[in-house]
Amino acid sequence: MVIQNKDPSPTWMSKSSELTSIELKKLAVGQVDLAAGYPNLKLPNWIERIYNDRIGQEYSEEFSWPVGKLRDIDECLKSAVSSLLALDDKLAKNMCILPNGSTAINRVVASMAMVGGRIVVSSPSFDVVAATISEFHNCSLKVVSALSTNEFDVDRIIQAIDAECVGVVLCSPDNPNGAVLSEKDIYRITERAADFGATVFIDQCFCFCGHDSVGPPLVANFAHPDSNWIMLWDTGKTIGLAQEKLAFLFSSDRMFPAILDRVRVLCFDTPLRTKRLFWDILQDAMIENYLTEFRNTITQNREALETMLKEKGVQFYLPRTTSVALISLSSASAEYLTDRVHMVPLSVFSLTSVTNLDRYDNLYRIALAREHVEFLRAIDHIDKAISKNVPDS
Repeated sequence: MVIQNKDPSPTWMSKSSELTSIELKKLAVGQVDLAAGYPNLKLPNWIERIYNDRIGQEYSEEFSWPVGKLRDIDECLKSAVSSLLALDDKLAKNMCILPNGSTAINRVVASMAMVGGRIVVSSPSFDVVAATISEFHNCSLKVVSALSTNEFDVDRIIQAIDAECVGVVLCSPDNPNGAVLSEKDIYRITERAADFGATVFIDQCFCFCGHDSVGPPLVANFAHPDSNWIMLWDTGKTIGLAQEKLAFLFSSDRMFPAILDRVRVLCFDTPLRTKRLFWDILQDAMIENYLTEFRNTITQNREALETMLKEKGVQFYLPRTTSVALISLSSASAEYLTDRVHMVPLSVFSLTSVTNLDRYDNLYRIALAREHVEFLRAIDHIDKAISKNVPDS
């Protein structure tokens, strides 16, 4: 006999979160998409060359590589990542290399939840965090919604950190809600957490999607010196090899032994071949000035799309540092565009960053991280679709 709950919102969310009823229902029934179609990025020639030309004999013989070579690759890869992220080399000793970011988030949040108490979350990515916390009945969830400007409500995040708080999770902060924490914000949040002994975890996988020539601040560089912090960056959103990725987990000195203990098996299971592949890619990324080119492409695409949408009078959301656009479209326009430009319906990923959600069930999102000429063709399709359905868009 199956007993159906009339209210699809789990009790652990309805008691402790500040999501709207619509958000709770969509989240409860699993109406989320894991960034389907993202990043739709045409790979630069040099990445294609590495992936295709260097994936031959040397990679295929990984089974015969000695343990010493494995250690060498780990050290070289850690050094390359530290250089790419502009981190102090000493942080490389507090780094774990994992297969992907989602697994890393799940493991870290589960470790927090085991302690009990309350976890404060501000994130467009509730699927991994909420589902993990729900498995631990002695732990409650406090969701702090984003501001109507699509930025973190830092003051309310700080207010939510108290004696009952064991952890703060700021997940995928740079996309799709476009919120990038400033140096001051990072310091204030980590200072407050240090006062109560809470751990701050920030997922910065989208950190290179901003428009700043330097990129957004990283918690590793601007955290309060007495704080316990964990930072995640993975290659998926920046390099664009959807089926080939690595995640890099950094932490403060005090946190590293505990973090390593939690993810040691995952580190062991990270393929050596993938490590070698990304060692080559990250070295060349520096030589090719890839990150600047990546940011500039997103900026160009954003400006071109914004110009067209303003001319058409279409409602849209384009936060300053985001790498996706949210566009209000009629169902007919969306159907026309889905296969042509790989748009997907707005999911729970962005719900807390859009005000008056119940009025905007017709929001669709499109990735900006695409080769510029290709993206201009996508804009042309969007223009045609909107022109055909102006009254309903």
